[in-house]
Amino acid sequence: MTDEQTARRVLARHRDAILTGLEGAVGVGVGAADGGAAIVVFLEHADNVPEGPAEIEGVPLRYEVTGGFRAF
Repeated sequence: MTDEQTARRVLARHRDAILTGLEGAVGVGVGAADGGAAIVVFLEHADNVPEGPAEIEGVPLRYEVTGGFRAF
């Protein structure tokens, strides 16, 4: 089980790689997963959900399809 601080530190180290390396990634954050914390990757389309990896540095990845984001 990963705690929130650990997930935030790992996300800080890998944020740019996630956003530029995953097609359709529109955002990232930290959220809950199985009683601990996970890195949540927000994706534009369901087609963009990758088959792996399921974790980075032992922190689980969770994918959510949200569509694109727009500033108002």
